[in-house]
Amino acid sequence: MKFLTIPKNGASWQQPLVYAVELGASDGSDAHVEIVDADNSSIASFNVYGKSSFEVDISPYIRDIADVAPVTSKIALSRSNAAYKIVVRVNGVSSEARIYYREELDVETPTILSSVKERAVVSSHDTIRLTIYAKKKVSITIHKIGKVVMSRSFHIMTNGLPVELVFPLSQEEDDITSVNIKIVMDELHTHDLSYRVIQQVCKGVQTVWYNTMGGVESYTFPRCKLISCEAVMKRGRDGQERVAGKEYLYTLYSAYEVADELARIGQIPFADNLYVDKGGTCHSVQLVTRKIDLGDTPGGKNLQIEVKSRKKLK
Repeated sequence: MKFLTIPKNGASWQQPLVYAVELGASDGSDAHVEIVDADNSSIASFNVYGKSSFEVDISPYIRDIADVAPVTSKIALSRSNAAYKIVVRVNGVSSEARIYYREELDVETPTILSSVKERAVVSSHDTIRLTIYAKKKVSITIHKIGKVVMSRSFHIMTNGLPVELVFPLSQEEDDITSVNIKIVMDELHTHDLSYRVIQQVCKGVQTVWYNTMGGVESYTFPRCKLISCEAVMKRGRDGQERVAGKEYLYTLYSAYEVADELARIGQIPFADNLYVDKGGTCHSVQLVTRKIDLGDTPGGKNLQIEVKSRKKLK
């Protein structure tokens, strides 16, 4: 038994991922196929009967489990959920491991999968989140500048999988004025980011989603309006109605943004899932509609969305 062809490393699991297998029996044979991930956890298994050779497309099995969710942590650099390292086994014989991403990725070039600016502005209550790809290793040094300057360093071996940085500013002192982040990928590629921290008396609502490359994105809506609170009723055995839970309906209003930033946050209605970050912990919210309402004034444009949540956003 041998693998005739396997997909290339870095291919997209949203496209066909076809493995061609030759069993070596001219009169046909049976095969047991297993699809496992990097942790040797089973994704799927099935049998093929009476074949001397066959092809199998594993992309539907990966799409069934693909649910990129934010890393929840106080402060950490850890493996992202944006890619899968896959091994296919046929009658106990394993293929070479391949890593598949949301979109095809050049695995020879370390990169930041999130949208980044070398100089950005964040709220003092925000969480800085980044998804980074490197072949072997990512090292990050964070300088927090306030009344005192403090530094923290993180290192992680990637094994070709993307990693995610979580740095909640809400865990830091209120006097913080800026954050500088130095990212070193595979000890060769360096990227320097600088965040100016704005102190906010009223907290905004920081939303989190993933772009088409599987990079984490975030945006803080400065204005949040609670439209209604819905009580969900259920009837008990005694026939009495009781409140089973509450759902809160909000309208979120962005600031008036330039065209590039409006295009970035305009990804939100098309994202698979949307989350709200509170101090590094994310909880899921539901988009009520997949509609972008762009307010248009002489001063610029802003984006408005409606979300439903089982938790209060503020």
